[in-house]
Amino acid sequence: MEETIQQVKIAVESGRTDVIRLAIDAHSVKPKSTGLHSSKMDIKLLDALNSVTPEHGNMLHLAAKLGNADVVRALLVSGVDPSIKDGQEQTAYDIAKPSKQLTMVFHDVLLQSIAQSKTEQVKALLSSGLDINQKDEATGGNTALHWAASFSGIDIIKILLEHNPDVNAINSDGTTPLHDAVLRGDVDIVKELVAHGADINAKATGGKSEGKSPLDLAEDNRELKDVLAPPVIMNGHVENGQNGVSTEQSEDADITLETEEEEKAEEEKESSVKDDSTTTPEQAASPQVSSSVQDEDEEEDEVEIDLETIEGEEEEEEDVEVDPRLTFLWPQPQQVIQKNGDRFILSQDFSVQLAAIPQSGTLEPMVDLWTIQSAVLMEKGYRCVLENSVVCLDPSAQVVCNINPLPFKREESYRISVTDKMVTIVAADLPGLWHATSTFVQLVQLCHKEGIPQLEISDWPSIKHRAVMLDLSAGRVPRMDTLLQLVNSFAQLKYNELHLYVKAYKDSPIHDTMPYSGSELLDLEVFCQWRFIKLVPHIDLMEGGDLSPPLFSIFQQVLSRFGSTRVVNIGPNLTRKLLDSVPPPSPRPETPQDDNSSADQSKTSDSTLKKETSETKTEETGEITTEAEEAREDEMEAPRPSPFILSIQDQLRLIGIGSNQTPLFCANVISVYETSFRQLPIGSVAMWYGSKSNSDFKKAGKKLLGNGQGFYVCPGTGVWNSLGGAPEGSICNISHAIKTATTNPNAIGLLLTNWAGCTYSNHPVLSWPAYISAAGLSWNASTSLDFLHGNLSSLINRHILQDPDSPLGDAILEVGRIDTYLTKASLNQLDLPVTDKSVIIPAKEGSFLCRIIQETDNIDLEFITIEIINNAMRRIRKSQSSVNAVDKLKLDRRVYIQVHLTLDLMFWACKMVRALLIAGKKPNHAQSGFNVINVGLANLSATTKTDSANKLLSMMEEYRTVWLDQCYQPGLGASGMFFKDVLKHLVPEGTEKTED
Repeated sequence: MEETIQQVKIAVESGRTDVIRLAIDAHSVKPKSTGLHSSKMDIKLLDALNSVTPEHGNMLHLAAKLGNADVVRALLVSGVDPSIKDGQEQTAYDIAKPSKQLTMVFHDVLLQSIAQSKTEQVKALLSSGLDINQKDEATGGNTALHWAASFSGIDIIKILLEHNPDVNAINSDGTTPLHDAVLRGDVDIVKELVAHGADINAKATGGKSEGKSPLDLAEDNRELKDVLAPPVIMNGHVENGQNGVSTEQSEDADITLETEEEEKAEEEKESSVKDDSTTTPEQAASPQVSSSVQDEDEEEDEVEIDLETIEGEEEEEEDVEVDPRLTFLWPQPQQVIQKNGDRFILSQDFSVQLAAIPQSGTLEPMVDLWTIQSAVLMEKGYRCVLENSVVCLDPSAQVVCNINPLPFKREESYRISVTDKMVTIVAADLPGLWHATSTFVQLVQLCHKEGIPQLEISDWPSIKHRAVMLDLSAGRVPRMDTLLQLVNSFAQLKYNELHLYVKAYKDSPIHDTMPYSGSELLDLEVFCQWRFIKLVPHIDLMEGGDLSPPLFSIFQQVLSRFGSTRVVNIGPNLTRKLLDSVPPPSPRPETPQDDNSSADQSKTSDSTLKKETSETKTEETGEITTEAEEAREDEMEAPRPSPFILSIQDQLRLIGIGSNQTPLFCANVISVYETSFRQLPIGSVAMWYGSKSNSDFKKAGKKLLGNGQGFYVCPGTGVWNSLGGAPEGSICNISHAIKTATTNPNAIGLLLTNWAGCTYSNHPVLSWPAYISAAGLSWNASTSLDFLHGNLSSLINRHILQDPDSPLGDAILEVGRIDTYLTKASLNQLDLPVTDKSVIIPAKEGSFLCRIIQETDNIDLEFITIEIINNAMRRIRKSQSSVNAVDKLKLDRRVYIQVHLTLDLMFWACKMVRALLIAGKKPNHAQSGFNVINVGLANLSATTKTDSANKLLSMMEEYRTVWLDQCYQPGLGASGMFFKDVLKHLVPEGTEKTED
């Protein structure tokens, strides 16, 4: 139980709602009743979650302080008590009040509990301080009492009435809870509401009940009418209890009253603004989700309704049947409101009317943008015709497009309005228009057969700078056509920066440092600019390099090829060397401790040299520093200046970075003390790298915030030094980075790093899960991680492969999961989730299967069993069967070959491990010693070695073909050494090699 509680706490801190649900479900008791909400959490676990600690309160307090809405919702739904107070006499709701998103979560759970008649939870939520009269704007301004009148029993009604709600509160249609209770036909609830002062004569102003009071609605129900207006016997006549008018006189009175009501309703209609939607008013305002409450003639009662301006509306109206395909818009828009009505059908030949950009008066940038996007639409059979329109109100146009910054708060924002006749797009700027058209293209791709539902989309980025870094320093250089295709995918995913990482060393020719020529980079830069992506040079020194005039010249040549860049990213080695060469900080007054400073400085110098060597190694694996090194870094003084003294600004000028360009420095190698940051140029930006699943961006962000330093968070794809990648670890890593980027006021961007590692042993497609995840979370930080984990393969298929039915998305994820599974098994961590801080993915030394090929004889097999290997092999075979079952002509050839070769290589590596396990297994009669030892490849049978060598030779040839298909030849030899080392063990020199 203690282990489960600790797992839940870690999951709360890391925002993993899936782990929370799994842990709670594992300790939930399910009685014989099969009701929908019959499971009940183990009392010990519930008590532990509710227990108050002096530091954080209970788990719900902690989640509220961290500001994670999904975690708060998961804990509330699981039954954690919201009425508990912490040491400051605050409930979790009190802590959540400053956040509208969090308060809406509490209110949503209250409405859900009311609808499910959870009396104890309703009591606890109301006791926590919730406003019982708060309106649920997403469903038409209904209060909790409206919901209870529509869905709950009398017990919930009585609980709510004890908290003095406004019994005559009206929603956007002017209906009260009593209207809903009468429509529902519940006599007990009607009695209770009337007893507490509900107005039986209140007239609804809209919807299906427009102009009617609860008494009017009960006209055909004698029992309800008697409750609302019980008859009274006076002078031998049956009088109406409402106004004392006899039944004989009531008809004339009703006629007069009805005439007055009609005149009043007509005046209100004339003064109101009508909505274009065909959604029925009752649907817009009522919280109803059950068809049993709806009138049979509802479909015939569709009329226009008043346009409601609902501030902060975040959800679709609940009575609208949401199109499930809209969830696959990626990145998910910040706000999507679906409406009822006929769908929008885009003509095969459609016109787009463009309004000139304010202040410029030119349409050329908009025409260029639409020309690029129309090429994608042509693949679906649509042809776009661009037209000029000053006001963009031509009713014959199917798509109207305008740029106007005034209606928006943020850059890159846009809105899309879809009716049955027209799509209207308004953007704050040109990048916003690009993002809007990307979303429009996705809508067409997702819904082109049945049509696009009527929608209102409002969208903007959660993070300003959303970047990807490609490592070109290790020899794998994509061919230009491959790179342009990748950039196009990045643009559709709404990334807006691409960093190209290169390393220079003394006396190296320029083409060894920057593999692309000046003309190729110019083409790439123009291609990126058309898609509103900034191309950023990311320069660094080779390990062991030192600043010198020849290196200054190389950097100048590299940067001169990036014509219009205003930002230069400086890598870790170069950052360290630049700071080593700056003048020492201003001397401080002498103190008694200065006598020991020289000894301390010498120790620091020695440790700095050792640290530099260590960091050089870890950078090859994609990680700048280890956690231990980060801890030592806190205790270091500022970098030791070298005899070569120049100010950092002078050195930047020698490198080729002008005063009009912003340098980005690696913060991992900078001392956290303020003096170190004062040495950086004013306006420079820090880059904090952390590529492990447990990287602590929050701690680093606090340090940078304390020094007033703007910074990027830099998670990684996690594919380096592995065969299959690590999608689960990379998503965990990215989500931690996103949380810091959206909560730390000094965080301005995210850079997703794709390091080369010691060699490119894997294929480019394995980075796609990280590309998709970082794109979605950096654009919309509130995106559900549960949805991402559950639908990542579909997102890859739809947005990268453009084939929703492809088996390749699942296969790409599965190879990563298998690689991670075996790595965790080798570390005896199979029972721990990836979110556990002790689990480090990707592993520092590389994945288990990668190490099997790199250092077969040295790897520890202590925790690997035959059952584990057989399980991995079965999963690989299953993926192979799934991929091979589809007609190859329907699959992307390049992607299929990469996935096919990855599966083959992983299966081969597993067979090698199984052979080593069988050869090194402890004899049954042995009483002591390891269960298995690695006997080395030399001790395998000759047949096994020969078969393995032949298979490896054939895969090496396939690997060469795949490489040359997408990358330039330089670097292939170095990457091929990855296989040749193990081949030497299988086929010693002088032994004849056989090929298949």
